[in-house]
Parts: sequence; structure tokens; C-alpha cells
Amino acid sequence: MSGSKSLFIISPIGPRNSEIRIHFDKVRKHIIDPVATEKGYVSLRSDDIARPGRITSQIIDHLRNDDLVVADLSRRNPNVYYELAIRHAVQKPVILIGESDLNIPFDLSAQRVIPYSLDPDDINEAKNQLSSQIESVKSDKFIVDSPITDVIDLTPQDIGSEEKTLQRILAILETQSQEIKDLKATSTHEYPGFVREANIAAASDWLSPRHRSIIDVFTVMERDNLTISGIAEIVGLHRRMVSVILSELILHGIIERDSTTRPYTFSLK
Repeated sequence: MSGSKSLFIISPIGPRNSEIRIHFDKVRKHIIDPVATEKGYVSLRSDDIARPGRITSQIIDHLRNDDLVVADLSRRNPNVYYELAIRHAVQKPVILIGESDLNIPFDLSAQRVIPYSLDPDDINEAKNQLSSQIESVKSDKFIVDSPITDVIDLTPQDIGSEEKTLQRILAILETQSQEIKDLKATSTHEYPGFVREANIAAASDWLSPRHRSIIDVFTVMERDNLTISGIAEIVGLHRRMVSVILSELILHGIIERDSTTRPYTFSLK
């Protein structure tokens, strides 16, 4: 379509005819695409160009260069957060959406997320909010809010070229986002966080912000088998403090330690 802008959709996809694929196809068909077309955008999703589940150079190119990205945070899919981090790192517009009952991850809790459901009575409200945010993005006064570039300067002129900037972005994501490799197979439980909520809720009266920050490392990032040093680096606490907190969490049945590894690793029960 001549003159149209590009809109890249980040969302879980799943195998063809799976519940996940059917659900997110409906989100695209009934919410995203109608608004995108109305606002002069042509949408594209990773399964339109590449094999689902793989972060390819084509996908990264769209994340770097497309005019707008809409990211669906529903189901806490690891690839979604990985791709979202790349978009945040290049500091370009992104709109976040998610199912109405989504528990927003801690690192994104300060950002606005458009809630939606596929109930016919709710679809129009989600479309209206999406339309309003796209209008804001198109405004000359719009400023991209990126949690990554707010604290890390990744401007190309500082390090020589856009290509070097991308390499640096990917290096940061690789070293700080090892959860992509460590994720447990999601097939064991579609919502693993729900299983653990009972233990955490039972101990909520004594959990301090530091306790919760470490629990967030496991629940929000969906990581297991972490070392004390790895947790300390993520939450920004001294290893001794992390060790004390982990001991308390083990005592209350929230965390378990694998003593067969060296160094020891920790997981949520």
C-alpha cells in the first residue's frame, strides 16, 4: 500500500491451529489490524516472514526500523520480552497491550499497557485505546520512553556506527538476559507463576521489598537454576545479602537449592 507506514506485531504465536495461535490471530484480526489500517499502517508479524520461535536477522531488522511496534505481553512469552528489549534499546515507538487479567511484570509496571479481552463488548474499548495511543505516537511532541536507554546511552554517534550500536545492544541482551536459554519448557504448565502464588501469598506478611525483588527474578523473568552471583547482579544487592534472603526463602518453602551443582543454583518451588 503506497504511503503506508510499517507496524510490527510482537506476540506469542504457537504452532498452527494451536490455542495460542488461534487466540493471537483473533487479537490481530479484531483489534490490531482494523486500527492499524485506519491509521495508515500495514501490519506484519514474525510468522509472516520467519519460523516461529527464532530471533532472525529479518525480525531484528523490523524491530530496528519499522515505524511502530505493538507488543502483546499476554502469556509471558520469553521471545516477546526479548524482542521488546531490542525495540526499547533502539528507542523507537512501541505500544504495549495485554489480556485484561495480565499481571504486569515488575520492570514494565511503570509503562502503560492497554488491557483487552476478546469479549465482543470489550473489543471496541481496546481498539479506541489503541487508536488513541497511535495518534499520540504520530504527534510531533511524542517522546519515546525507553527503560533501557533511560539508563544506558546507546546512541550510534558515541560508538561509531549504527551496526556497532546493534552489536552492543545484542551483547547487553545476551549477558543480561540469559533467561532465554534457561527457561523451563512452557508445556509443563501454561501459567507456572500461578502454581507458586500460594506459597508467596502465605509469606506475604514478612516479605520485604528485597525479598520480593529476588522472587521477581524468578516469576517475572521466568528463570530458574540461578546462582547467588547471578541473582546479586540482577537485583543489585551484595552476594552476602542475597545469600541471607535466599536462606529465608528456602526456610519458608518458596525457593529450593540444588546442592548437586557447583556453585549451588536456586529455583522457585
